[in-house]
Amino acid sequence: MRRKLWYGLGGLLALTLGLTLLAGCGGDDDNGVDGRVGRSYVYGTLDGALASQLVQTFAPRPWRGETDGPLLIAADTLMGLSESQKAAAQTLIKGGNPVLVTSARQQHVEALHTLTGTAAAVALDRMPAHYVSTELYGFAQPNGLMRMIVAPPFPALPEPEPESSRQERAEFVATWILEKVRGIEPSAQTQQVTQASSTLQLSPTSPPWQLAVADTMPAYWATCDLATQTCTNQAQLFVSAWMVYSSSAVAGQPTDYFIMQMSGNLSTAGCKDFYGNRNHSTRIGAYWLRQANMNALVSGVSFDQMDINPQYAPVEVNPSTTVTTGTTWSLSGTGTAGASSTGATGSLAFTAGVSYSDTRTATYQALETQVNIGASDNTASWTYDSWDFVHASIEPGNHACGGPGLNVSGALPSIIYGGTFTPAQSWVWQAQPSVRQQFAGKTLPVTVNASLLLGWTYYGGGQGCVANSSVGSYYVEDALLAPAYVVGSAGSLSNGLNFDVSCDVTTNYGTIPLGPWGPSGQNNGPGNPGTPYALPTWTVNIPFAPTSLAVPTLATISPTSGSVGTVVTLTGTNLSAATTVNFGGTAIPSSSFSYTTAGTIQVAAPSGTGTVQVSVGNTSGTSNSIAFTYTQ
Repeated sequence: MRRKLWYGLGGLLALTLGLTLLAGCGGDDDNGVDGRVGRSYVYGTLDGALASQLVQTFAPRPWRGETDGPLLIAADTLMGLSESQKAAAQTLIKGGNPVLVTSARQQHVEALHTLTGTAAAVALDRMPAHYVSTELYGFAQPNGLMRMIVAPPFPALPEPEPESSRQERAEFVATWILEKVRGIEPSAQTQQVTQASSTLQLSPTSPPWQLAVADTMPAYWATCDLATQTCTNQAQLFVSAWMVYSSSAVAGQPTDYFIMQMSGNLSTAGCKDFYGNRNHSTRIGAYWLRQANMNALVSGVSFDQMDINPQYAPVEVNPSTTVTTGTTWSLSGTGTAGASSTGATGSLAFTAGVSYSDTRTATYQALETQVNIGASDNTASWTYDSWDFVHASIEPGNHACGGPGLNVSGALPSIIYGGTFTPAQSWVWQAQPSVRQQFAGKTLPVTVNASLLLGWTYYGGGQGCVANSSVGSYYVEDALLAPAYVVGSAGSLSNGLNFDVSCDVTTNYGTIPLGPWGPSGQNNGPGNPGTPYALPTWTVNIPFAPTSLAVPTLATISPTSGSVGTVVTLTGTNLSAATTVNFGGTAIPSSSFSYTTAGTIQVAAPSGTGTVQVSVGNTSGTSNSIAFTYTQ
């Protein structure tokens, strides 16, 4: 089967992911040949399913502490680095060259991030058992930005991952370095705002934080003329975030904003075959992407604490229309933006506001967008669906037929017979001060997942798709021939049929994986929703923007005494960013006090007796105390 490689800028769904190479390579210190990304290095013995493909793609040299290229290293070797080697790896990462770790588990991910004092971007210890170890995890900090990549293991199936799929994933790692790590616009991220009327523009092409996932979707396919086999679709997911902290938010307003984007390169080009020299010259066998589903959720916080403002939510687009893939945000206030407290992004500040504008466009031919922003929780989800186009435009008139035979280049849109689809959506989460306090201002745990539903057709001229309940298998049955099985057992996640189009009016369409069997033991009717193939669900740790706030101070309290409920006025410095007022051990949240135009705080004295100490706190610390006396 011929395969089509495709790599492009995703803008956010898609996920994953020998040879023993010793340092020194038998004394060949420099072979003078560089791989796809230029000079790169390897230290120790690489392991894992992608080891030989990574070596083939990168052509690495033995590492002796160099910092001018990517470093490939096995997880166990990473844990044994000396202090000088750790220092060199830190310099390498901060210089924009990734360290790529094979067979990494959670402790290895954390050890890699510890080199630069950043939080682990993923939580592998919360993954299903099969995914607690990755084939590859990589990390780089070009210009202070955070760039991560993870390649999950191949799904637990009887058949191993094909060589072509492993090579394609290794190639994607190289593409990730070239496009996501080195293709940065640092000027857009290092601009300093100095005037009150200025606005910081967050670059849509250079998010402060981005995780790429190189995953696969295997599927069984066959037809009457071809033996059943496994083909592999590539699913490359991107999760991006722009983190903004507003230090001038008024009482009851959000202090943190997470401008989020999920996108993906979803390729079904790996599962197609043409019948040129076979019995049915007018037919093509292939899968097509019927539906792509994306979802992101923040767990552990209520809708009141963190919500998606409809003004900042994705919008629906029409099929076969060129649309803007992002939205413009404008967030007023004074504060900071960025991924960490160090580096270029950590020091960014804005005085009049911060805006984000994604003006990229994409043509979603034959696809519709269905957006669902939860009204009761902080969930952003959407579905890209091509079924209506197929059902209305291709199926009734057999538009798969072009002339005397199948016109592959013109009869069907490329996305139908095995093209690449690049969905992207952006939105903004608005977080109250309590969210930062709940997670100690470190990282926000975001759960992201994606699922794909593939479509199939089968030639119905004298043939039928039959489900044999006794053996749990599907097959194509011909009146003159014995049954030809086309998939494995009914319980397999990859059950499916082939996209087998002919110029016959009885061509039928369905989806894979097949949904529950109907009363007759079959489930192959038009519109069958099937069960989408779920890619691994990931918990990603997105850092909060640094506050860069000074600890508040108190100068006066007026009046200095009063009964319970007395409204007192507090003056001092840095009070506009206060999150709590403390009266003798009773913490009053920002939602229960107010700021005045003069930069003071007005708050009602809670229940208490005697003389108590009053203080003000924000995310950076707590002020000095001033006495207040309760009167009868």
